[in-house]
Amino acid sequence: MSWFSSSPGGGEKEVLDEFNKKSDELRKNRQEEINKLIDELEDIKERNKKREGLREWRAEELMKLQKKSSESGESVA
Repeated sequence: MSWFSSSPGGGEKEVLDEFNKKSDELRKNRQEEINKLIDELEDIKERNKKREGLREWRAEELMKLQKKSSESGESVA
């Protein structure tokens, strides 16, 4: 006697159908979570690119100021 025949929901087919349905739901939910995490990661990468660009710009501006100050004899901290 198999456990399928003693299950309250019915026969083997119904149990398997229910199992497959729940598995599909879980797989779909997991994929949605993965997609959300990928989107968040892409946003973080984009913000990091912008920050790096800002750092480079600041470094260039500081170099310009240092060059000007060295030409005029002032010091830039």
